[in-house]
Amino acid sequence: MALALLVVGGGTLCWHWHVAWVRDRIDHVDQAWFTRAPQASWWTWSLAGLAVVAAAAGIAALVALLRPNRIGDLTVPSTGSGRITLNINKIAQAAASELAADRRVRQATGRALNDGRREVLRITASIDALIAPSDLDELLRGVTARTRTALGPHPIHLEYLLHVDR
Repeated sequence: MALALLVVGGGTLCWHWHVAWVRDRIDHVDQAWFTRAPQASWWTWSLAGLAVVAAAAGIAALVALLRPNRIGDLTVPSTGSGRITLNINKIAQAAASELAADRRVRQATGRALNDGRREVLRITASIDALIAPSDLDELLRGVTARTRTALGPHPIHLEYLLHVDR
């Protein structure tokens, strides 16, 4: 669809700029066809087909946008035989709860999302302006280590966002 729009738009610009090759091609087009086509029996069916295709494409786009960032469950090997299924959002929330338990952190939230290129656990924490973010390095390293252990070998990125409240 985008390619067709680019071709039509490019052709229109070339017509406007009096490009001879484009004007010669358009001169060979049967101009009367444009007045006959809407009266043909196939016209209604072609418009209906186009409407169905456009509606399907629109619905597909809406469905893709409704849950664009959702990450499914994660399956990891257990210490014994078998596998364990983990809800990645729960892991993100557990990491946020661990951060929120520290007295230097006002509140923390966690969520798992797909940012389009990679899967990310995003932990957002609010801290007081009197606390330097570097003071939280040890805490963040500990949370990262425990979260990495919970995730196992899966390449999910951890992202910390610190909001400094004034």
